[in-house]
Amino acid sequence: MQLTKVKKKVSVSVSKTIAPTFPEGAGSALAYKTDYNGMSALSALTVEMWIKTSDTMGGLLSWAASGIGNDFLLYLTSSSTFDIWVGNKNYEVTTTKNISDSNWHHLAATWTTAGTVTLYVDGTAYAATVASGYTAYATALTNTSAISNDRLLLGNDQDRDSAGAITLDPTQTFSGSIDSVAVWNSAKTFTPTTYKTAITESDTNLVNYWSMDESTGNLVDSKSGMNLTTVRTAGALTTTTETTFLKDFSSSPTDFSKSGSALTVGTKGLGGGAGVTIPSGSDEIWTLNNPCPITANNGTYAVSGYFHNVSNSGFGALGFSTNLSNSSAGSSGAPGSNSFLGVAFHGGGIYFLNNGAITSLNNASGDITLNNWYKFIFSISETNATTFNLKLDTYNSDANGALSGLFGSLSTSVTNTSISTFANLYPFFSAEGSRFNALDNFEITLTGV
Repeated sequence: MQLTKVKKKVSVSVSKTIAPTFPEGAGSALAYKTDYNGMSALSALTVEMWIKTSDTMGGLLSWAASGIGNDFLLYLTSSSTFDIWVGNKNYEVTTTKNISDSNWHHLAATWTTAGTVTLYVDGTAYAATVASGYTAYATALTNTSAISNDRLLLGNDQDRDSAGAITLDPTQTFSGSIDSVAVWNSAKTFTPTTYKTAITESDTNLVNYWSMDESTGNLVDSKSGMNLTTVRTAGALTTTTETTFLKDFSSSPTDFSKSGSALTVGTKGLGGGAGVTIPSGSDEIWTLNNPCPITANNGTYAVSGYFHNVSNSGFGALGFSTNLSNSSAGSSGAPGSNSFLGVAFHGGGIYFLNNGAITSLNNASGDITLNNWYKFIFSISETNATTFNLKLDTYNSDANGALSGLFGSLSTSVTNTSISTFANLYPFFSAEGSRFNALDNFEITLTGV
């Protein structure tokens, strides 16, 4: 199934096949295309992709024409910095994002013949500066119509030796995952609320689009037929299946069952848009109608949401229950019945929820701040049928949903003998007290399930 990235004001459930972790070693790369002419003679360019990594260095996408090693190169130089090469001219970009946090990030590098380069990270724009010793590149890209050995490469930098042969340096290999790679013949713009816009083959100015949905064989360019040949020096190409559901509450929330009051959608969401309004003094649980299947694949189940913190009293909670109907009779935002795994969060700490048992942990960073948005990501990893690793990652967010760093990460391991006897898990979120007044972008991610 083709990957559909989503933008604000869209609710969608999709499955995607993700490019595998890259191997290390001489000649390492994910895929390549010789005689590639998608960027040939362009006067404006956007290279767009999603990446997920803990790596801090490596080539993401490289285009090398005859006699030139870096006609275009997007290269990660640290957890927050990049080199972008255009026409063998070096540009440098410093961002405020932590790219190496093992979460998915959207990247888009743009260039025009004005000599300007911009890098967008999750919709936030960062202007590139020309590196010392170089000048801006302000003419059209190399025309490769008469060149027979130019090459596009994913997963490494590529250089040419004195004889013109392309060489790869294993120390420049990117380790991580790449998804949804696109090339455009215009300098696109992105914002924190539009960068998830779905790509379709009919989009104006789209040159190439590799959705990365193929588990075997070549990676298909659904726009222009410039398929990428896959390369693995350390074994066969493998993939991970990930299913995502995102609800941004731009329409009536009919996807949820309630324990008491129905969800109220107001204008307290991210960017001042639609979001769930949480009344002061709440004690409610809302459960997603669509269940997640329980498998024996030792997969990972994750549920996340953006919460707006306005008070020092109360809890928010996220988790998975074995039943669609959940009572709010439990304490700290936990269901009052059924089997469940979840997490409740308050000002300075959290409670991991395991049926009726609670594991209390404190944030090393202290209390969350009033009137700030936070993204909470709760994940369950199966060790076996009765043992589960629970984790909560909390991220600082601005009012538009742009993340600015990890606030805290807490984890524990629990035993639950009842979860695996059920066929499905139902994601839920809840609120108790007055701590949070709004929620937005409720998202489910299943990996390897």
